[in-house]
Amino acid sequence: MATYDEESLLSDIETVLKNNLNTRIAAINTEKADSITLATIDSGAYFMDMDDRSANYNPIVVYTISSIETESIGHATARNIIVNIAIIVNDNGDLSIVKRMLRYGRALREVFEQNFRYIRALDNFKIQSLPVLGFQLRNNSQRYKIVGLDLETSIV
Repeated sequence: MATYDEESLLSDIETVLKNNLNTRIAAINTEKADSITLATIDSGAYFMDMDDRSANYNPIVVYTISSIETESIGHATARNIIVNIAIIVNDNGDLSIVKRMLRYGRALREVFEQNFRYIRALDNFKIQSLPVLGFQLRNNSQRYKIVGLDLETSIV
């Protein structure tokens, strides 16, 4: 049997997101039934870190390991891992952008609350929601909004 490691964890997270996030987004759009409609995430818009790549999608999902702490006892080493998962949206000046981002944050949180059992490392996990933030890249004038969460778990 293959060892469950950090790569396996990230693969499971991507699978859960691709299989469930758009369904959750649609459910929130239906529930709210107002003029603020969340765009779904294209299947090619999921990135395990961005490096210097260009993402020609709006919105995009970026997920990466932001922290690994190890603790060894004898031959076993536990790894406490924090995975940061974020949705980034082009901020086109829409006045509803903050509400839109809060809804994306809710969708992310609910996907992991409802589907943790499909990620082998998430028997014991913690979700820390992150606030909506804005940023601008140095090489252009485009502004973006980002919202996300930290998913903390352990692998032994």
